[in-house]
Amino acid sequence: MDIKGYYLKGKYAEIANKFCSISGLYGLTTVEIDMVAWSHHHNLNATIKEIPLPTAIESHHLIIEMANIVIDSGDVETKISGLRLRPLHLWAIGETDVAIDRIESAIKLFPNDSGLWNTKGLLEIYGKKFKECVVTSAVIIGLSLRDDDYRTAGNGSRQMAIAVKESTDNIPAAIGWLSQAVRYWKISQGITEWDATMHITGAENMAHKWGGAIS
Repeated sequence: MDIKGYYLKGKYAEIANKFCSISGLYGLTTVEIDMVAWSHHHNLNATIKEIPLPTAIESHHLIIEMANIVIDSGDVETKISGLRLRPLHLWAIGETDVAIDRIESAIKLFPNDSGLWNTKGLLEIYGKKFKECVVTSAVIIGLSLRDDDYRTAGNGSRQMAIAVKESTDNIPAAIGWLSQAVRYWKISQGITEWDATMHITGAENMAHKWGGAIS
């Protein structure tokens, strides 16, 4: 299987179904294992409401194991990718304190990585620490724009939208941030077309749920 080709086309389910155990990763590079882990992450997010809880928990544990391999064996860029992913699934299995510790430690090692800050922002949303997430989201956006990383800038703007809505109940401002997220994602579409389209659709649905529309 051309894992990279499938991954860039958003065929996460196909990748996840092909590589559904640690033993099945034999012969793959750490970069490929990283893509498999993120494919399981995206596929789980897409199907979480449809699968039994034990199956979801098993998937979380599998993703953590894959992330551990990437963190232990990958080059710096791939290692950082694993460090971004692992805390999300530690949180999902109830290891919330460990998840927070892992992301804080990772940020100390790589303080200028916007993706790690993005994971921190997500954990703050999960933990309902919305005021803290406003500050974190500003860091995400600033670091991302410095690196012309419009995908992560869009993610940070979405996190800001949620944090602003929940901490101030200012719906117009929150939808404004969602609209900014969509603008950033549209810039990133040439690189990550499927991923950007998925996020744009999600933002449009979120704005509708909040009683507004993307401008």
